[in-house]
Amino acid sequence: MTNPQQHASMLPPLDPATALANPKFEALYNDLCKNKLRRDGASLLDVEAQKARHVFESDLLRAREHAASKDIVISALNAITYDAKALPSELQEVVVILAALLEGQITGDDLETVQDSLSELETQLPSITAAVSRQVEEHANMITALTASSISNADITPQEVISTWADSVIMARNTVLQSHFEQTTLARQIHEAYRQMIEISIRILEQVIHGSVARSTKAKADYLSTVAEGMSRKLEVQYVQLLAQLDSGDTRNVLQARLEELSKHSRQLKGQIRDRQEELDEWRQRHTSNAAAQEYASVLKETQRMRSQMELSRS
Repeated sequence: MTNPQQHASMLPPLDPATALANPKFEALYNDLCKNKLRRDGASLLDVEAQKARHVFESDLLRAREHAASKDIVISALNAITYDAKALPSELQEVVVILAALLEGQITGDDLETVQDSLSELETQLPSITAAVSRQVEEHANMITALTASSISNADITPQEVISTWADSVIMARNTVLQSHFEQTTLARQIHEAYRQMIEISIRILEQVIHGSVARSTKAKADYLSTVAEGMSRKLEVQYVQLLAQLDSGDTRNVLQARLEELSKHSRQLKGQIRDRQEELDEWRQRHTSNAAAQEYASVLKETQRMRSQMELSRS
């Protein structure tokens, strides 16, 4: 093992145990002592190489600053496109095109297509620049607030952080339980409303089919009643299943979908009831017309008989 102290006295000596446990660090230490630093701490690198390195670092810094500035402007332009109040509608399209152009999404033929929109950019640039400045200022204020918040919370102990998160978890669980209770109440209300709707439908069917109705119409009404009863039984089973599945995160979506399905089926039942009512009205109308015709024929027949008797009595 090479003794580093014979290469550079400016560096602190390397502990042998550390060098043995970290061979890569030892190699780096030896490289600094042999190739990079003099005994007085001055650099061993060539002056021209140092200048070239400084120029490269300066160019790299400027390139990074340019890229960062470009990203900030693009971010501000994208934020403006989602804010309808930031600019008038006629400038929103120009901002979208400008953001896409800066991101390199518009090239070749597409660039010629949007050339007309960009031709007026010079006259519209002050308004766009002001909006971008406002967005950048808002972002800077937000970053400043976050940084200040981080600094102000730097003295918080891990125990306090854990306690805060525990309280947040408890509040979240209470919110979930409250949501489950509300979903259960909603399911019960839906079940009750559907039960009442079925009862009203059956009552209407009983009123419609009361009396002498054609056998086919009565059979269809009985079928609708059976379907309604089956749907009620099915809903009761699904209500029990729903109570067992309330811990699922998709309960609200399932309830909404089921409500839409029940509403659709209800509309179908009401349409069928209207059809049966129309058929019943037509049947009654035909029955009434036939009865009136028979009565009229009977009156004519009786009138004719009485006239015949009167003529016989005169003779």
